[in-house]
Amino acid sequence: DGTPYVRLTNVNAAFKAFSFTLPGSTVPVGSQQQVLFWVQLGPGANSQFKMDLNFVVNGDYVCAGKNQLLTLQDSGRFGLSARAVLIAKVGCWSLLSSGYQIQAVPNRVDVRLQGVTNQDIWLHAVSIISVPKNLYLNDLAARTAAIRKTDVSVQVVDASNNPVPGASVQITQTRTSFPFGGSLEAVVLTSTPYANYFKSLFNHAVFENEMKWYSTDPNGPTFDYSVPDAMLDFCNRNNIPVRGHNIFWDVAEVIQPWVAGLSTAGGIPGSDLYKAMVARLQSIVSHYKGR
Repeated sequence: DGTPYVRLTNVNAAFKAFSFTLPGSTVPVGSQQQVLFWVQLGPGANSQFKMDLNFVVNGDYVCAGKNQLLTLQDSGRFGLSARAVLIAKVGCWSLLSSGYQIQAVPNRVDVRLQGVTNQDIWLHAVSIISVPKNLYLNDLAARTAAIRKTDVSVQVVDASNNPVPGASVQITQTRTSFPFGGSLEAVVLTSTPYANYFKSLFNHAVFENEMKWYSTDPNGPTFDYSVPDAMLDFCNRNNIPVRGHNIFWDVAEVIQPWVAGLSTAGGIPGSDLYKAMVARLQSIVSHYKGR
């Protein structure tokens, strides 16, 4: 239809990137940046697909107390990564966007597509926009007032249950009951700065990888829960409820070799693969039942 676009052909690696070079003076620390672009799958695609959009802000910097959150990517350069899962549909242009916050003066922003296999991708009107801090804070305050707040009436009475006029009331919030969670990594067991950082922001947790099958049983059905158990103990000590993770994950590149090599002969319930899956299911569910 005459729309200009950039074509990325045969995208099939774990990460493929298009990049921006940003003059540092125009990107203030603490600012919110939003990336927007139109995307369409090229000819031959027959279904919608999901992809991860990763922002990697280069600079070889360490942010005090948060360095454990930095992601090592792109030939050893550190960057702060924010990830969003996006869906593009076939046969039309889809507008995708996500954002991140600048933690240090950047000289480059890489936008990476992950989870795209053997596809041609068309990109149009790619842009990075600075979102003024007062704009998103005002919007946040408005949504917080509408969604997370309600009116409360307090009546002070004396021993005879009579109202006390003009009584002075002070309320101190000790903890929020609004669930706000994050993914927790095993580094929490060895890094006090990371542990304090997590506790300061989140009151719920899910373990990033430590409950996954390839973490608890990397070399065979050994059922080693020592790391997630220690992480769960940390959460219990700090009154942080934990949500369990997926018991099975059908992504070929993360399936352990010993599982990938199991026979499927006999199907359900006779195959070695099925028996191993049942053992995994029964072991981890019974181990964490009620916890």
